[in-house]
Amino acid sequence: MGRMRAYRRGGRGKGAVLPGSSPQTGGKTGKKRKTWKAPVPCRGGRPGGSRLRASSLSPSLPLSRKIKSNYGNLPFAERWLTRDLSRIRLQVTLRDLLSANVLRPYYVLKEVEDGLVAQAEHTMIVTEEGCEVTTR
Repeated sequence: MGRMRAYRRGGRGKGAVLPGSSPQTGGKTGKKRKTWKAPVPCRGGRPGGSRLRASSLSPSLPLSRKIKSNYGNLPFAERWLTRDLSRIRLQVTLRDLLSANVLRPYYVLKEVEDGLVAQAEHTMIVTEEGCEVTTR
């Protein structure tokens, strides 16, 4: 969490993206920034290794169990959980799980001009005759 705070304080300038990321822009300027307040439908998370304590996080326990059983350690989107809780209650519960380090956030990348950043990948098999794309 300390690393994220450092980026929050100093990394909001034009083109600020976390090291190691390779996003592609949607055909605009190519300057990217990382948004720390992602749009609600796009914010997701990934279950972490911390355990919930039975104190103040007990209302979050059923949602934490559901996330773990449905998604395991894979990332998920907040909008996938809206059937179970109201939008406000879901946001509060996810915020509690994030602050307890039960979930790790994955933020939305946006371009400087507020265009969304997309990244597409293919899996390929390289043979002597060339490359064969296996994902389409």
